[in-house]
Amino acid sequence: MRIYQLSIVICLNGFSVSTRIPELSPGTAMASQPHQEPDPLDVLQNMVNDVLVHTGKALRASRKDAQGSTQSTQSTLKSKLPESIDGFREALHKLEWDIIDAKSVLMRDIKRLQEQKQQQSQQSQQSQPTLISQPPQPQPVESQSRSPMVIDLESSPPPPPQDQHMT
Repeated sequence: MRIYQLSIVICLNGFSVSTRIPELSPGTAMASQPHQEPDPLDVLQNMVNDVLVHTGKALRASRKDAQGSTQSTQSTLKSKLPESIDGFREALHKLEWDIIDAKSVLMRDIKRLQEQKQQQSQQSQQSQPTLISQPPQPQPVESQSRSPMVIDLESSPPPPPQDQHMT
């Protein structure tokens, strides 16, 4: 894991930038070779630092300028910043390709694992004795204890109850 600490302090006397570079473990220091390409994250950090340093120098120069003209600082920034911006974009592009490569490797590995899992499940199904599943036997129908109710459709309904009068 890389830990970067970047602090910017602007005060009346000037501009200062401090950076903390990650410590290398003994294994990575020995493994690094002089012709090896730098890590894109390190390049990004260096480009940001470069922009901050040039901006700080331009601010300091503008404060020292008694007339307050900003033409010299603007020309300094215009000459230095495009190089840093291009380097930053290149590092981002390399980082993007690294991410795409890593994603393709992960997708390939996931596909292989899924195929292995599918083969194992097929083998386990084949190793189990296959039982021919027969449909369940139908349950016997219980006989009815009562006879069905018979309704006479032609009969008239019973007369409504009559009220008794009180006399």
